[in-house]
Amino acid sequence: MRRDRKKSGKRGLIAILGLSAFIGISALLGKDIQIPGPSKGSTAKRIVDETLEEYERFGKGKIKESKMCDLIEDTYFPAGNGDGFSCTGDAWSAAFVSYVMDEADVDFPGHYRHLTYFTTIRDNPRSYDCQTETMSKISDIEPGDVLCGGRSGSQIDYNISHGEKRNSHCDVVIKNREDSLLVIGGNVGHSVESTVIPKSDLGNSKYFGFISCDD
Repeated sequence: MRRDRKKSGKRGLIAILGLSAFIGISALLGKDIQIPGPSKGSTAKRIVDETLEEYERFGKGKIKESKMCDLIEDTYFPAGNGDGFSCTGDAWSAAFVSYVMDEADVDFPGHYRHLTYFTTIRDNPRSYDCQTETMSKISDIEPGDVLCGGRSGSQIDYNISHGEKRNSHCDVVIKNREDSLLVIGGNVGHSVESTVIPKSDLGNSKYFGFISCDD
């Protein structure tokens, strides 16, 4: 269910500033995040914009979770149905994705486990604004999509049963380059951090699918 926490003032500002605002944020990041942005539609752009905003809030990866506990515990975890969790004792990367989707006004089954929201969308494709895709369609991945893979050596199949617990991690795709993806995720290096994933790595067994959300 979509949470009733909309940032209408910010939405209006983004609508007014449009492309100029996005260019300004990209310049602040000091990273190779280029215009044009998502080609799919406004949903993908909102997801990218919200992710970039959180990345900036964490000082582009320089501010660690210990300095941001109030934000993580009072804002991220509730978006992932993880009330009462600790910023330093519990993984918060799935809650981060859930918060981004919530702020982007995406109907998304937020959860503190990546596999739970992934399999919920997979098994209920008509219930949300998103759908899951297998890695056979990785050439279709675009900014605003969420790339998911196993963590700590965990190998996960796309058809994993709902409710099964495995170590996993998902990142928001920010830029699709010719030979790599630029992604941003939460709880990466104890912060919100960007990562460059070579496309040559996408064919290994670490990755099991991605989520695409659109209007």
